[in-house]
Amino acid sequence: MAAMLAVDPVPLDDRRALLRFIRLPGALYPPESPWVAPLERERLRFFDPRRNPFFRRAEARLFVARDGRGRDVGRIAAIDDHSPSVVAAPPGPGRRKLGSFGFFDAADDLEAARALFGAAEEWLRARGCTAAQGPLSPSTSHECGCLVAGFERRPKLFMPYNHAYYGRIIEACGYRAVQDLVAYEAPVPSSLPQRLARAERIFARRRAFTVRRADLRRLDEEVAHVHAIYNDAWSENFGFTPLTRGEIEWLARELRPVLHPDFCRIAEVRGEPAGVMIALPDVYQALRPLRGRLFPLGWLRLFWGLRRVDGLHGLVMGVRPRFRKLGIDHAFYLEGLRAAWEHGYKTVELSWVLAHNAGILRPLERLGALETKRYRLYEKAL
Repeated sequence: MAAMLAVDPVPLDDRRALLRFIRLPGALYPPESPWVAPLERERLRFFDPRRNPFFRRAEARLFVARDGRGRDVGRIAAIDDHSPSVVAAPPGPGRRKLGSFGFFDAADDLEAARALFGAAEEWLRARGCTAAQGPLSPSTSHECGCLVAGFERRPKLFMPYNHAYYGRIIEACGYRAVQDLVAYEAPVPSSLPQRLARAERIFARRRAFTVRRADLRRLDEEVAHVHAIYNDAWSENFGFTPLTRGEIEWLARELRPVLHPDFCRIAEVRGEPAGVMIALPDVYQALRPLRGRLFPLGWLRLFWGLRRVDGLHGLVMGVRPRFRKLGIDHAFYLEGLRAAWEHGYKTVELSWVLAHNAGILRPLERLGALETKRYRLYEKAL
């Protein structure tokens, strides 16, 4: 089998080759699978270096593996992020430069996986990378991790889904686990939890901060606030790479059709942006029947599907380090649950969270949330 495999590079400026790369996972998952096909139009925009500002700071090389019959059996991306934060030691003999792999999908075929990882690792070594980490598709601010528990559940936007064998073949290719991420889910209560009700009264007396709805009519100004908060609040997270202003603006434009001010909250302390919470309707609940296509009737089906979504996805919630003892996180839980109940949502998932982040996970557990999915990041010395 190995001798018959071929690994083809996929140029980012070749639409036909890109569609081959984008559509490949669809052949790996049966219709009844929880896997959700991304919209092809969105993926083509994402991989376009002229549009996506991520590619102003990074290079990526895509590969597709095909067997002796010409059938595509796997894909992978190698990513060289030029941001200073991916270098974990000063220049010199001890320099450690991290490359990454992402967008990995493959049949349960170890030889195909080895061929794909071999091509990605060779490309990264040629660019001076001394280790590879992933899956990062293409960074920790996007879809990342390999699902290792919770295979029966549908993924949320920006969260991966994969077969149970992925972790096994990644490890068989020489990678070791370095970090787990988790998703927590809770039912939306019919009344405000007493713990949060008491906290609300305390916050009202202290007046240490305010929480307001984002003004989506002034999206550029709000993006500036989110940019400042995000790069500060997440700076200590595992594998974090700061987003540029252009990347934040790109994400805001992409998400604008599903943003609602009730679920976009900004905390301020004496007028200074201190924290942000962003939640979205479970978009994948509406996207799943479309199988990645909007035409000919996909737009209409998406419109009606979004009206029936009953799950909420807590995508972003963070507080800048110097404001973390004021209770802003409790205020976000309070406002988020209240808005979820008012809008008729039945469940809310917060993902992802570092598996050791007790400061987030313990309050979630006290509110009745349970871990429903677990993801794993891997690393290998090159």
